[in-house]
Amino acid sequence: MQEIKLSYEVQHTIGAPLAEVYTFFSDMHNLRDCTADVVDFEEVDKQTSKWRLETKRELGMQFTPEYTLRYDYEPNSEVSWRSIDGNVCIDAKLKLVSMDEQVTHVTVREDVSFKLPVSAIMAKIVKTVALIETRKGMLDVLKIAGKRLSNNTQLDSIT
Repeated sequence: MQEIKLSYEVQHTIGAPLAEVYTFFSDMHNLRDCTADVVDFEEVDKQTSKWRLETKRELGMQFTPEYTLRYDYEPNSEVSWRSIDGNVCIDAKLKLVSMDEQVTHVTVREDVSFKLPVSAIMAKIVKTVALIETRKGMLDVLKIAGKRLSNNTQLDSIT
């Protein structure tokens, strides 16, 4: 078994007040609704949810991400989540910065790891593919959120 670890950051500016953006991301159902490949979602309590995503079939392998997330909130500034169970370890922070009364800058930093029965060389290939897909998926979540909150999304950035 090889452990695949990846870290990334995505940024997006949303044309909506900070309080509205915070309220949107504080509702785990909104995160679910903005995530494209969710197969199953269950709210366990106000700070915990179970997720199962579509099975990934690439490079001759298949993997079904399943995890339970625990959310923490810092009013009007940050939403964080981390896995407490499942086959994917996640530690993420979504930070909000008001640019002006109607514009909020969102930065998501996420560390993800999972294990697969592959060789070390194949693990490097899987890591590259997973990093590209995961960053794109999170940026898509932010763009969908931006469209739901306003028609004035402005800036994207991936690092």
